[in-house]
Amino acid sequence: MNLKDKLRQLDRSTGGRDAAAPPRRAPNEDALASQLNGEWIETNAGRFLRVRHRYPWPHPHGAMLLRPGHEIDRENLRVMAKNSISEQFDPQLALFFDTETTGLAGGTGTYVFLIGLGYCTEEAFVVEQLFLSELNGERAMLAYFDSLLQQRRGLVSFNGKSFDAPLLSTRFIQQRMSPTLDLHEHLDLLHAARRLVKNDYGDCSLSTLERSLLGLERHGDVPGEEIPAIYMDFLRTGNADALPPIFYHNRMDILSLYALLMHLAERVQLARDAGIAPEQAARVARLHVQVRAPETAATIYRNLLEKHEIDPANEVEFLLNFARSKKQLCQYDEAVQAWLRIVEQKRFVLEPFVELAKYYEHRQRNYERALTYTRRALNAIQMRLQLMPDGQLHRARQDLLHRQERLLRKLKKYKR
Repeated sequence: MNLKDKLRQLDRSTGGRDAAAPPRRAPNEDALASQLNGEWIETNAGRFLRVRHRYPWPHPHGAMLLRPGHEIDRENLRVMAKNSISEQFDPQLALFFDTETTGLAGGTGTYVFLIGLGYCTEEAFVVEQLFLSELNGERAMLAYFDSLLQQRRGLVSFNGKSFDAPLLSTRFIQQRMSPTLDLHEHLDLLHAARRLVKNDYGDCSLSTLERSLLGLERHGDVPGEEIPAIYMDFLRTGNADALPPIFYHNRMDILSLYALLMHLAERVQLARDAGIAPEQAARVARLHVQVRAPETAATIYRNLLEKHEIDPANEVEFLLNFARSKKQLCQYDEAVQAWLRIVEQKRFVLEPFVELAKYYEHRQRNYERALTYTRRALNAIQMRLQLMPDGQLHRARQDLLHRQERLLRKLKKYKR
């Protein structure tokens, strides 16, 4: 669907106009700017209120000290993003964003009345908040937002891929403007946190991560679910007394976005240096396997196996992944030692038997030893199949039978 088709569809859903604003009493503009510590931005498309705060480096945020983006390891960012961002993604140049809206459901009738934006300069982390005191200022606000997008490269959000970015794109389309934020690389920290933190602290909400990872306790905040009603009350009455906590809430979200980015990147680095708990390091190691960084994955798994008391079930998983990484690196001596270590545990894990059979057949040309591991695998599979039929095991058995026949032919030829 092209832009014109989207506009026609939106026109049909809204009757060709935005949802009507409720009756209101206009606030005193000078008093509003003073109360929110902002300034009016005049454009050809209208006006909106901008609030700007600077936080010079290094800035404390909870237990974190915010530092310039060029100090953050970009390779660690790519790992935690599972390579969904490119090598060019640079936190020093990225735009951090979060929105406050007139409703949580989204859709064409939902306005973004406050856009929080954060970015790095050489001297500070800057937070700009773009506020709609009147809904007819939306085009001006979006045009200014777009100008910042053009100066930056890359986006960072928390659940922004699912909520904030689609909603902003809808607002751009409603204003007959091109949604250029869709053209930027986008790092969503919710997904990265779920990979690295899981549910260690109960959930992966930003408020939970703030308390548990960043050591931040907010004071003077407002619950997010109350924000739409507070804004709608402001539109009706012109009374801005309840707005400052919303700006604080949004500003803390932006600062926490940057702090969380730093923390997660540091967690990836700490896993490499054996500086975090085994289960946390293992998550980072799995990510390195998934992004095809076997050397780092092998280093983390070696540290886990050598420096920690590991549960037997986890030990097998770590050994398997260590061996896979070493195989990718063609470092077969260490891979073989890991496979043999699993075999010695007398636990039914098919992979080391198969890999040892392949290794001795194709790398060592030791067909007798390859046949030994093939037969041990077949015996184990046969016992399992007697207990419970399994299609995958049956196919593995067929492959091993073919391997056995081939090895027997090779042995027969070799002995002649």
